[in-house]
Amino acid sequence: MKRFMIVMAVLLTGITTVAAQLVTETVPFNVKTSKLERYLNLRSYQTDKVNTLNETFIQMQKALKEYGGEASFQDPKMKQILAENLAGMKEALSKVQFEKYVGLLQITNKNTNVLDENVLADLVKEVSAGEKKRE
Repeated sequence: MKRFMIVMAVLLTGITTVAAQLVTETVPFNVKTSKLERYLNLRSYQTDKVNTLNETFIQMQKALKEYGGEASFQDPKMKQILAENLAGMKEALSKVQFEKYVGLLQITNKNTNVLDENVLADLVKEVSAGEKKRE
């Protein structure tokens, strides 16, 4: 019985360690490109660009988190990272795909409560306004 308890304690410690590593390595807006590819029905010529944008977005969030912890996602730098991602995705995706992508970000934001709910909507408006100014 004593051995059983020791084995269970070791296993639970291992599971807790792995879970902690997963939590510390996660960022709020983290979607695998393969899932984006299916959800957005990407064309072959879009996949590389979206993969690059997505991986850059994830890495920038990780860097921000390492710099300032969870609270850093409230930092203005997070809005800048998100705005850059939105601008790149708007350029890479069709209008319908971009709308689906924005919807995905909104759901994720609502579930994680990372940003004030109006921040994402404001950023989308800014990106769209910037697109109109360039035309």
